[in-house]
Amino acid sequence: MTTPKLPISFAQFVKNPIAAVTFLSLIAMGYLYMDAKASHQAQIDACTEREQTKNIRIEKLEGDLEKLQNKFIELVTELK
Repeated sequence: MTTPKLPISFAQFVKNPIAAVTFLSLIAMGYLYMDAKASHQAQIDACTEREQTKNIRIEKLEGDLEKLQNKFIELVTELK
């Protein structure tokens, strides 16, 4: 297995530690950005799925409500 070549060598890191810290920080920020983006997408997908489930339930409850309202109207008209 070959190791990947870094654009900056260890000797250059030793000569300029500020550049080394900056380079490593940039890599860390890139990783954290990609991780946050993936996590955010997973949350969006979960919310979309939950929204679809809730919409199906709302439609069922609206149908049940309409049936009950019709039944109520029917009973009220019978009492008159």
